Amino acid sequence: MRTCHFQDRPGRAGFCLRLLLDGALKERGLPQVLRQCNDERAETCPHRGWDPDVRTRCTQARSRFLGVCEACGGRHDDILALLTCHTDARLELVLSPCPEWEPNGTDEPLLDRQTPSRLRHRAWRKVREAVLSRDRWTCQDCAKDLTRYPSWYLEVHHVRARVDGGSDHPRNLKTLCLECHGRYTDALASERALAFNWRTTDRGAALKGRLSDFDDDRHMP
Repeated sequence: MRTCHFQDRPGRAGFCLRLLLDGALKERGLPQVLRQCNDERAETCPHRGWDPDVRTRCTQARSRFLGVCEACGGRHDDILALLTCHTDARLELVLSPCPEWEPNGTDEPLLDRQTPSRLRHRAWRKVREAVLSRDRWTCQDCAKDLTRYPSWYLEVHHVRARVDGGSDHPRNLKTLCLECHGRYTDALASERALAFNWRTTDRGAALKGRLSDFDDDRHMP
């Protein structure tokens, strides 16, 4: 990545600090308006440049924003480190102890929606292991003991599907075997197919007409 004075960590993937200088962030807390900066974005960013004075202002603004970490009481060198600390603290709060899953699931968020994808993936691995341990490595539908099976056979299922607003919170997750999880997946796919109102589209009407013609008595032997 080409170095830019707005980068939280010059030359490495991180956050763009330009909006801190523009005053878009009025108070401390997890960044709601900061944008991640990576190789792809840096190549096309119209704001990229290097000015020592601008870099100094960015460093001062970042220092004011970081302040004292509310999670650990210390200070961090960059915003990604701050978010990592907040994410770990949030996971420790949610997973100690890991709550039971709810029959109707939940849309309660696990992490802030602006949490970087790398931290979300990291959090998911921890949550998955916690859910499997909570459920004692047993399928919650058929009660099959999953300790004898390889890891790919174990599924952590979203009770309320993500497409329906379900979250990655443990209350929305339960352990299933591959077969039981497949039944949920097939049922969801069928519901989505039925929900698609193809009869109101021109293509659907044409298809319906062709099917009607095929079912006509004159096509019967």
